[in-house]
Amino acid sequence: MERLKYVPALWIYSSMDRRDTVFLDSSMGGGRSYIGLMPHRVFLPGESDAVEVLEGMSDDDVLMGYLSYDYGLSLHGISSIHPKTQIPDFILADFDVVIEEDPVGKRLHVTCRGRVMPVCDEERFVMRLVEGASPPEDIPGHGYDVVSDMSRSDFVRSVEEARSMMAEGEFYVINLSRSISVRSSSDPFGTFLRLRRLSPSPFGVYADLCGIQIASSSMEMLLDHRDGVVRTRPIKGTSPRTGDSKKDRDSLSALLSSDKDRSELLMVTDMERNDMNRFCVPGSVDVGSFFRPEVYSTLYHTVSDVVGRVREGVRTGEMVSCMFPGGSVTGAPKEVCMEAIDSLEACRRGIYTGSMGIFSAHMTEMSITIRTMVHSGDTYTIGVGSGITYESDPDAEYDETSLKALAMLRSLEG
Repeated sequence: MERLKYVPALWIYSSMDRRDTVFLDSSMGGGRSYIGLMPHRVFLPGESDAVEVLEGMSDDDVLMGYLSYDYGLSLHGISSIHPKTQIPDFILADFDVVIEEDPVGKRLHVTCRGRVMPVCDEERFVMRLVEGASPPEDIPGHGYDVVSDMSRSDFVRSVEEARSMMAEGEFYVINLSRSISVRSSSDPFGTFLRLRRLSPSPFGVYADLCGIQIASSSMEMLLDHRDGVVRTRPIKGTSPRTGDSKKDRDSLSALLSSDKDRSELLMVTDMERNDMNRFCVPGSVDVGSFFRPEVYSTLYHTVSDVVGRVREGVRTGEMVSCMFPGGSVTGAPKEVCMEAIDSLEACRRGIYTGSMGIFSAHMTEMSITIRTMVHSGDTYTIGVGSGITYESDPDAEYDETSLKALAMLRSLEG
């Protein structure tokens, strides 16, 4: 199609009907953003398996959607003790139209497959979207009422039980979370826009699939694959950032001198490196940086960068099956921790700590769904977690989960 004038993908997405669409918003980190619309087919549990769908993609297919943490349980042969929810374990949409934004080059690239309507009609539809795009308007929030939450005492008890299991040698580090359910009439897309402002991140997501709305402001990448090179970027270690320069310097200094956070990230980085070695060229997997601080609006994190070269013949489904779910949201060893998590946490995690992404035979980008809100009916579900080692202070770990929930709860307010 003819070259389109450049407008930000966020403007396009804000101005269109968002039902049955996905918006992967990486513009705040300078990366490419994607809008998927006009689904030709939607893959759901019961009629397909996510890894098999990804493994069977043709060279032209572009899928977008999510894999829940609960799908990861089944992938590893683990049965949950908790009842199933109404949220599907995965949704993968094969979109007929994908709009790609390059915010650095100020360009839009559009792919139209012509399966939902003729290519010329799809192109005209996109041109009208671009011509009609405008900056998003503020949508007021309406506050919230907490419906359910794990109490401090229950979370502390879970941490203490995890520490006892570590003392017996069952695992070395584990991620424990709590789920907060709130009732709110706040519009989910307006909530996403406020979350985007309150907690800017390189891996934002808004999706409206099968009547479920997902608003995410994640800073963690599970998998980035293109041109035969694969990367992952585990995060561990958190400290608060308040805007007070002295307090923030002290907070960052405490994080960077924390033996607990350093050892936690080291164990997770080593596990991710081992996962990548299962499908990468021998000797190619390397830790580019370790324990690197990153600054966000309300907190500091420490990060590792791991990179490798993918072996010839390895397809997307195989990479996902080796890496999913991310080691930073389970612990080490992965499967032992996943079984322990299921026994220690109060409910299934659902989409939280799963992954959202775009998948093709040549390129895959997957974020980990942390800082993620799932809206269904009049309820938002928010998951927040913390990495636990034997040195953990249970009350401090609970406080860390509350810090992580702050921006999401504020995004529901006016």
